[in-house]
Amino acid sequence: MLGPLLRRLKSVNLVISGFDLNGRLPPNYEGVTGSLEFGEPDDTGWSAAQILADAGVWVPSTYSQLHCGESATYTHPSGQQHRIDYLLVGGRAKVHFVRSETDESFDNGSPQDDHTLLCLDLRGSTAVHHGQRKLLRPVYDRDKILSVEGRALVRDALAAFPHPAWETHPDQHCAQIEEYLRGALDSHFAQPQQARRASYITVSVWQQRDAKMQFKRRVRHRVNLWSALLCRAFCQWHTSQDYGIGQLLGKQSMLYELASAAIRFATANIKKKISKAKNAFLFQLAGENCQGAATILQRVKKAGIGGSKTRPVSRPLPLLLHPETGSAVSSREQRDEVWLFHFGKQEQGHTVHVADFIRDAESSCFEPDVEWTAAMLPTYSDIEMVLRDIKRNKAMGLDNIPGEILKAAPAETARLLFPLFLKSMLLQRQPLQWRGGVLYEAFKRSGLQSSVENYRSLFVSSYVAKTYHRAVRNKTQDFCRDEMHSMHLGSRKCAPVTFAALFVLTHLRRSQALRHSSAVFYLDTSAAYYRIVRELAVGDIRSDATVLTLFRRFGLDAEDVAELMQTVNAGGMLAQAGAPDALRQVVKDLLLHTWFVTRFSDGTRVCDSLAGSRPGESWADLIYAYIYSRVLHKVHEHAVAEDLTFTVPYDPATGIFPPLSGTEDLAVTDTTWADDSAFPLEDEDAAVLMRKTVRLCTLFLSFCASHGMAPNLKPGKTSVMINLTGKGSKQARREYFPNGTQKLWLPDLEVGVAVTDQYKHLGGVVDCKLSMKPEVRFRLAQAASSYDAAKTLLLNSPKLELPTRAALFASVVTPTFFNLGLWMPSGAAWEMLRCGYSKLVRRLLITDIGAHDVLRVPLPVAHWCTGCWRLELVATRARLSLLVSLALAGPPLLWAMLQSEAQWLQVIRDDLKWLVDSEEHQWPKVIEPAWPEWHALLRNAPQRFKRALRRKLCQVHAEQCETDAALLGQWHCYRSLVHSLSLQAPTMTWLCRLCMKTLKTKAALGAHFFKVHGRVADYRHVTIGTKCEACDTDFWTEGRLAAHLRSSPGCVSFLRRHGKSVQQIRPGFGSKKRRQSESLSYTLSLPLRHGHIPLAPDTPVWSEEQTSVYRSLCDLLFDLTGTESREVLQSALTAALQQCPLYPDEVAAILDTLIAEVQEVAADGIDVPWPVLLVRLILASLDDLRSGLWTGAADHAEQRMYHSFREFHLLLTGFDWASSLQPLAKGDVTPSVLEYTVPHDWKAEWQRNSNRIEVSAVARDLGTFLPEVLRKAWTSLLSGCTVVLVAPPDFWSSALAAPFYDARHRQNCACSECIREYAEIQWRKNYDKDQLERKDLERWSLCHLEFVAKALDVEARRTAAAAAVTETAEEDLIVPAEPQGSTAPPARRNAAPPEEVFATRGPSPPMRPVIRGLIADVIDEMRAPPSYQDPAEVSGGVELSPLLASLPPRRHSAAQDQGLFQPSGPAPLDEDTFGRRIGRKPPPYEVAPPPPYDGVNPVEEGLREIGQRKAELQAREKALEDSRLELKTQVAQLGEAQQQAHAQSALFAQAQAAIQSQGGGSSFETQASAILQTMAKSAEDAARRSSPIAPPPPPQAASPELTSALTSLRDRLERVEAAFAESVRAAAAQVEERKLLMAALAEQQRAPLQMVPLCAPQPPAPPPPARPASVDVATQSAAEPGPAKDQHEAE
Repeated sequence: MLGPLLRRLKSVNLVISGFDLNGRLPPNYEGVTGSLEFGEPDDTGWSAAQILADAGVWVPSTYSQLHCGESATYTHPSGQQHRIDYLLVGGRAKVHFVRSETDESFDNGSPQDDHTLLCLDLRGSTAVHHGQRKLLRPVYDRDKILSVEGRALVRDALAAFPHPAWETHPDQHCAQIEEYLRGALDSHFAQPQQARRASYITVSVWQQRDAKMQFKRRVRHRVNLWSALLCRAFCQWHTSQDYGIGQLLGKQSMLYELASAAIRFATANIKKKISKAKNAFLFQLAGENCQGAATILQRVKKAGIGGSKTRPVSRPLPLLLHPETGSAVSSREQRDEVWLFHFGKQEQGHTVHVADFIRDAESSCFEPDVEWTAAMLPTYSDIEMVLRDIKRNKAMGLDNIPGEILKAAPAETARLLFPLFLKSMLLQRQPLQWRGGVLYEAFKRSGLQSSVENYRSLFVSSYVAKTYHRAVRNKTQDFCRDEMHSMHLGSRKCAPVTFAALFVLTHLRRSQALRHSSAVFYLDTSAAYYRIVRELAVGDIRSDATVLTLFRRFGLDAEDVAELMQTVNAGGMLAQAGAPDALRQVVKDLLLHTWFVTRFSDGTRVCDSLAGSRPGESWADLIYAYIYSRVLHKVHEHAVAEDLTFTVPYDPATGIFPPLSGTEDLAVTDTTWADDSAFPLEDEDAAVLMRKTVRLCTLFLSFCASHGMAPNLKPGKTSVMINLTGKGSKQARREYFPNGTQKLWLPDLEVGVAVTDQYKHLGGVVDCKLSMKPEVRFRLAQAASSYDAAKTLLLNSPKLELPTRAALFASVVTPTFFNLGLWMPSGAAWEMLRCGYSKLVRRLLITDIGAHDVLRVPLPVAHWCTGCWRLELVATRARLSLLVSLALAGPPLLWAMLQSEAQWLQVIRDDLKWLVDSEEHQWPKVIEPAWPEWHALLRNAPQRFKRALRRKLCQVHAEQCETDAALLGQWHCYRSLVHSLSLQAPTMTWLCRLCMKTLKTKAALGAHFFKVHGRVADYRHVTIGTKCEACDTDFWTEGRLAAHLRSSPGCVSFLRRHGKSVQQIRPGFGSKKRRQSESLSYTLSLPLRHGHIPLAPDTPVWSEEQTSVYRSLCDLLFDLTGTESREVLQSALTAALQQCPLYPDEVAAILDTLIAEVQEVAADGIDVPWPVLLVRLILASLDDLRSGLWTGAADHAEQRMYHSFREFHLLLTGFDWASSLQPLAKGDVTPSVLEYTVPHDWKAEWQRNSNRIEVSAVARDLGTFLPEVLRKAWTSLLSGCTVVLVAPPDFWSSALAAPFYDARHRQNCACSECIREYAEIQWRKNYDKDQLERKDLERWSLCHLEFVAKALDVEARRTAAAAAVTETAEEDLIVPAEPQGSTAPPARRNAAPPEEVFATRGPSPPMRPVIRGLIADVIDEMRAPPSYQDPAEVSGGVELSPLLASLPPRRHSAAQDQGLFQPSGPAPLDEDTFGRRIGRKPPPYEVAPPPPYDGVNPVEEGLREIGQRKAELQAREKALEDSRLELKTQVAQLGEAQQQAHAQSALFAQAQAAIQSQGGGSSFETQASAILQTMAKSAEDAARRSSPIAPPPPPQAASPELTSALTSLRDRLERVEAAFAESVRAAAAQVEERKLLMAALAEQQRAPLQMVPLCAPQPPAPPPPARPASVDVATQSAAEPGPAKDQHEAE
């Protein structure tokens, strides 16, 4: 209830409140708390701070400059102090003085003296002063100005302006233009004086709302209808008279309900339209260039989003002190005086009245003798170009003309301003209005807010003046030489700030790779832009006396003044750069009579400034750059002359491909962005590097001082970062940093420069060790701060849709990672940054699933739900954008440094290869000779490159989302599998016995002990100062001492024995305060040891907690009476052990000591305090506790049901889904067979369904990522059913198929396992299982397996050869291309000849007839099962069409190239899918010539072949129709042959069974002979019956190769027959052993398989030894000994 109450009091004059929060507010919460910290903030404090911020209430006791004394307001009974009571101040009152303190002497009358009185002394004024003069700041509708209607109005208004005569003074000319433009703005674009309305809501919605309100006013009289009717009803009942209740109810109630429904409908419709308008407005805002949380929030609040509660209370700062008198400022006039004085002092100005200033400004620097040319004057196009670059929604100047009206019609505005611009340049006199503006104060967010020194100025001037100054600047730069060196950035076009940061990082990476010592000198100057003598840039402006006065104020000596005066008299640095005198005179006029006022001005006073290059003015950076470049040139000249710098090789022709040796060597100089400079140094010798660093620092500081600049030598400002390694590093540290010195001493200047281990440079943190972890922490903190600033109103608003919030996230949070292009995308720091960014993305889902549940959402789900790119893609975009900038304006020195370092360029090359992947024909090759083409493309068509990059990034993001969805689907399968198997992930066994919480590691347990139970490590109790008194060693920093004591138990023991302990424990390792302390106390001094480290004690020294528990246990044992039971004693001992947080080894040490001491006391026999039985009871209880120390922890360990997503991702590699599913199979019963079908368009349907999934549904069940058919199939698998999954080939190549691969429909695969399993499934589905013997099924499957294995034997060797050829071709280099006009592909060195390269789609043409023969020969040996249809005799074999009838067509999908039997073209009329001959017999062993090699990928060739043979397929359709008619006449004959084949198969099965059983004696041979004779007779009968089939055409002559192959096949068949006869004769002697072995094998096959553990997958079994290709299976089996042959047949 506090929030609504305070918001209602938001607009009152004064609010003073006190409350007991029972929470700790966070420090530095904008507008609420100050920098005074006391305790860690908690959740209650964060929530209260947000409520106070919404209500405009602040807490004085949190400001260090306002609160005096102790901050604690509450003391806990344990003695710990907290600050939980606060006094609040709010309202619109003007606060002049505040003082906060605690009064411990106050007696509150409570028996518990726990709270301390908090006092507040507040002075101010609540009176509202009327009639004060303020600056006029009208408000215009800027959106309307830039609308189509507004642009037309602006064009008409500008065209009607009457231009004044040429003789009109520029001041008057400018005044007429300003007055005319303001009149047009007031007439057409003025905001009406009415209640503030949200601008994002459309006019139609406001009209509908007004109509609703009007309707409510019309029906308002019915509000009291029911109470009036009730009153009438009672009167009617009382008087028994008719008051018309029924008639009124019939009519008025209906009208009331009708009006109420209309209002509800209108309200719902209005809310719906407002929600849509808000989403549309914010989505559009996210796509604009207003990047940054502050800018977006400002525009959002200005548009009215959030209502009045988000509008801050406008009030002055709590306290502002006059810089001279120290008195508090209490009025606008005083504030105006303070800021005029402070900022005027910076610009060497003085305050004057407006009338006096106008009178003094009549003088000018006009030179009538200068020569003008037409090229020096601006044209219409020049002015129009500047107008088009004006940014939107920027503050207006004192003329109150917004930039939008100039931008709305740039051509007409240019014609309006051209005469005034021309007159101002030719007369060398700009209007007085353009010489100044308003200076706004801006707090630097550091130091006291009451001190003016902690504020910087922001200059706001007229847009018309800015346009004129920019046009003059562009003309001047066209005529000037570039006097700045290549790395002097800031004022250089197309040179981003990341150039300077990349230069420094590349230098450190290069030095680290070379193992050289390195240093970087960072220069920061105080009030850099304000300490510039303008005359140095443009020459004398007023008089020599003025220049000399400025030089004396800046502290220059006579020699420096004389040298600078020569530059001034020579026309300044613009004259040295070659600027024409005419333009130089114009620039001088720009810097003459400059002035400013403050935002508190009443229009009577201005400040006339003499020096400085004012920030925010168009010429500010250029004037400063010209003067500062003089300093940098002098430093560089001296550095090169004194051999302080180093050189790097450079080759402009190689670009991103580092050359072995450059064409030139460039001397390394500084890199400068505006006023921030960094000068890198490196050397192999550390001592030489230190000498160079000292000299360079001396040069920089001395030359800056000689030009009036004041280097800021405070910590964190001007600093040097040094990394000493290798030769002489320790000696250099002893010499230059003795006795803990933190500064590098400069003897020539007698000053010291701070040495730091990390430096905040250009918005990023650089550390000398290049760990990048400080940058990660800083970057994530910045991003989290931006997120928190916008989360309530935008990012976590429940009224906004998720796509809108994600777009706002990309505009608010992602820009804080502006320097991602500098990163190397690898390493621990990168992983921290990547995960931190993903966690920020995941916070967007809090609105949908809650803050608690969002922590359980895997990070990939966050990117999938929100559509936000991963940080890898954002970094890739940043790197390639930086590459475009390098191609456009990359300095040669930066290119040279990058080529020398080479690592970053390697990442760039990888990015380019990734970009052009699959589009190589559209881009140059990523090779060194193609770099000139790349360079030209990046310079001439950067937008094309960026568009292609964005398309690629969007494509990869979609692919990543698809991959993540598949992976999450697998994780869902894994979790459900683990749950079904009742398995658990590894347990966590480190137990805290106080709160029974388990943790993963001992380190985590130690952190838990400290944070929760307050246990501190022993060494921290004796960490005092920076010196170890035990070993007499000076470590110079507290962190070094703590690290030493942590690893030196001897020193800790010595200090504890001598009573050395601290009163307040210092922050520990890894804490934020420890890092801050280490950075502030950083020094390169080596530890100085005078003594030796004491030896560690022989026995470990017990901690205080351990000693306390030991004493408690001793007291407990001595207090035993002997009546306690074992359970009571163990409970008491356990309770004593739980008094303090102890590690398991400490508990074990206590118990061991007690057991030994009890045994020793009992063995002594004198004055034993316990009876014998009690001694035994004590020892047994202690021993039970000792033995159960670890097992007890395991009992309380937290069991996790499944691995985390990251653990599962690592586990997935090599995971065996089939083995894991084996325990779920039903082994005792015949499982049911369930068949599921995945449609051919499964991927498109899956993606459509995924886009419709709600975020909350994903958080509850990750199974929503799976298609519905797969969810059902997986559920059936978990229930133990046999699942058959029929799916297209592209499904089996996806990641989703991994858990179901063992259930795939086997007809789509030609491997032996698939054929065997598919055949078994078909038998179970089509035939009676009771009448089917397993040996028949095994016989048929083995026979089928045999013919496929023979066919694949040849193809496997061919495929392996093709793979080897492909790998060799990919590694070869491209030879020079053919001349222009040639159609031949580029040749490759060592490429295989065309006849050795063949397509990957099915058998090659030379091998196809061989495989036909193999298949025909094996089919001749096969006999069909009894239930087959009538057979068709084809080349002596039997057609298996019923079994393979459901096979898809030969070329049903391009994805069938994943199979082993891959067709290379359309099937001939006489072949089926597997190449078997059907119908008419083709010419035997025909040989097709190999396709010529044309340099195209075989897969692409096969796909292209489809289109080429489309016509041929159409032609064959007619032939197939004719064949179909012929086949109909053969149906009866085929049926009869099929029945005969069934009989043959049955006889063959009996023979096979007899062979396998190896029946003994002549009866077996007689039976087998009879069966074979019957089979032969049946074959002859089948041949006679098949005679009506038309004979095939006469065969063609076979090639010699095929003839040889046929001969080899005949030999193999003869060997098979011989082996078969030998096997029959040898089987009689082994019939009994074979029966026993087959029975054992059958029992083994019925036993279930063992499951491979989920957490540790077993490695795959080694492959069986390869069998020589020339040895037949039957021959080999016959030749093997008995046991081996048994095992072979069993397999």
